[in-house]
Amino acid sequence: IIFFRFKMPKMMHGNEKFLQAMGAVILERRHELGWTQDDLAEASGVNRAFVSNIERGERNPSIDTLLKLGKGLKIRLSSLIARAENSIK
Repeated sequence: IIFFRFKMPKMMHGNEKFLQAMGAVILERRHELGWTQDDLAEASGVNRAFVSNIERGERNPSIDTLLKLGKGLKIRLSSLIARAENSIK
């Protein structure tokens, strides 16, 4: 008997979709400003590696972190959230 191992595609739950959408919004806004991740890290006080993880949707940032990123990106938290919500299909 031969067994084959394969991974089923991971289904994305609402929270994961939102985290990916939020990361994409932050990345898009950073690009609008012509900034690197280092620039955003310096402007927001958020570690560059953490910024990278957030942009890839791999981390769940706290409200405090999102406020810092919003301030650094010169955009209101409510606008970040609205953009992320609007991008989820």
